[in-house]
Amino acid sequence: MKNISNMLGRGNLTVREKFLLLIHNDVQKAKTGKEVLTEADKAALENWTAKTNEEAREWNQLNAGWKLGGRMDLEAEFAYKDAQVAYLSQKPVMLEMLFYPLNQRTGLYLKNLEQIKKVTMEEAAEIARRQKEVKLKEGLDFDYAVYQLAFELLDDKNRERMTELYPDIETDHQYLDQEEIIAHLYGGQKELDEKAKEKIAELVAEQSYNKFAEEYQLFHYFACIPILEVAKYFLKNHGIEISGTPLSKNQVVREGDEDLCDTVTNTMQKYADEQGTDIKSMLRDACRQWLNDGLLEEYTPLAVSNNSELLSHWFKTKTEARKILNQHIASGQLAVRNRTDEETRKEKLYSKGLSSSESHAAMTFFENVGLEKIPKDELEEKKVFETFNDKVITGESLYSFRGEYEFVEDFKKRADTYEPNLGIVYAADDPEHKGDHLDQELVICSCDDDGEPMVFSQFGLGVKVLSSFLNSQGLFKEYQKDGQIFLKFKIADVAAVFKDSRQKLIDGYATLLGFESVFKKLSSIYETDMADHVSGRIAVLREYIGEYNRAIDVAVGKEVEKPKHRFLRKTVTPFEEDLVIDIEAIQPDPKVISENEAKMREVFPGIYS
Repeated sequence: MKNISNMLGRGNLTVREKFLLLIHNDVQKAKTGKEVLTEADKAALENWTAKTNEEAREWNQLNAGWKLGGRMDLEAEFAYKDAQVAYLSQKPVMLEMLFYPLNQRTGLYLKNLEQIKKVTMEEAAEIARRQKEVKLKEGLDFDYAVYQLAFELLDDKNRERMTELYPDIETDHQYLDQEEIIAHLYGGQKELDEKAKEKIAELVAEQSYNKFAEEYQLFHYFACIPILEVAKYFLKNHGIEISGTPLSKNQVVREGDEDLCDTVTNTMQKYADEQGTDIKSMLRDACRQWLNDGLLEEYTPLAVSNNSELLSHWFKTKTEARKILNQHIASGQLAVRNRTDEETRKEKLYSKGLSSSESHAAMTFFENVGLEKIPKDELEEKKVFETFNDKVITGESLYSFRGEYEFVEDFKKRADTYEPNLGIVYAADDPEHKGDHLDQELVICSCDDDGEPMVFSQFGLGVKVLSSFLNSQGLFKEYQKDGQIFLKFKIADVAAVFKDSRQKLIDGYATLLGFESVFKKLSSIYETDMADHVSGRIAVLREYIGEYNRAIDVAVGKEVEKPKHRFLRKTVTPFEEDLVIDIEAIQPDPKVISENEAKMREVFPGIYS
């Protein structure tokens, strides 16, 4: 836009400049509410009379083009309003979509409530009695009892220091077990030898894979070493940089850690697939390399850290705890048995074993940290982690034990407490545990001959009413086709109206894009942004389409962000017909462009093309 003051300051204005002064004054008034021309200026311009036919023709041409632009703007406004109506008509359905995952999960929970085990008082008491019986029969792993008692024997200061290292250390033995393994690998020396480094690299790689879930879980640690950071080290060395805050040294999970772990895991798997290898091998090689490149300087094991005396004290305390328990066993206050083959859990306490050839190194380390040499019988019993202790303190002896130990009281409390869905009680005719476990969540109520709640049962009546209400709600249902589950509208007419409104929203957006294209060409003629108004409407429709797409994504379980609540599902159940609007694929309506450009060419045959 030319400077209006400069234009007015000139005595001799062209026809075009006079017309543009009026146009720009109107534009300024529309935008700010204030005019730049005085009433006298406006009167002089509006009352101007052409002196020649050429001046009259030029003025009329500009005026005709401006009026045509006004009519086009009105048409664009109609298209915008139609698109708004289409969007607003979809809002109730979009709201249903936003609530669908919760409604779907609620339906599953209600179905689970319908299937909950209904029992009499006598049946409930028998199941609880049998669960307690199994708990007492299982007893308590001897080595874990040593671990628990050792923590009890620690003074408050050292217990607090331990918790600072790892908040769950009191109940999760794995951290200290693995630190103990690394301590043995040091063998009393300040540096690890090559064999020890190979062993640590192997242990770190093994720790990354959960064989029960059959997946890599890089969020784990081996002692002080975060496996995710080892994976990032591997990727960085292979030209793949992944930004993100390093995992905490005390294993506390922070916001963003889960997303970072997913990214790194997916990247590692992609690399493994492309190179024909596996993540475990990649981690082992990376850890081995990093051990020579300062890994344990950044993540320092307890044995060679400023807290080495704490580890030494832990060893002493654990030895004391072991002696105390052995004394109770020797006196008959506690009883032990060997674990059976069926219940052997080789990784119950110690994560991995060391070869027996490292026995001397282990003895040397204990001496160097000031701990008394392990008695030969205890050393033979543990075999320096080559095998694991299969001794179990019997539950009966723990339950009748009169000593005041926290771990014993915890065991008694757990034995006396019924734990729903613990899954250790089965029917007498199910010795291989192939059927459902009996120790489920239980509802004690009067039942009919079919095992269903009686008609006046508050539980049964409540579930039926809620199920009936939920089934009457909602616009969607799931169905299966060719082995895949899809979503669809329950009512065909609702689906038809929704799809029709969807198309109107798309058409309205395309129409406005077409008008925007035409107005942009007009802008050069009138030296002002003729597309400004329609561009604002396009921005609004773009927001509408974004909200529409988000509702679709929520309904099918395909949110960009992960659900913040556990009860929201994470599986994707799409509509068979893709309802998402690809806004970037929408092109300006060619009919709108061609028709209106033809009109503009009639007005500006020598200018507009």
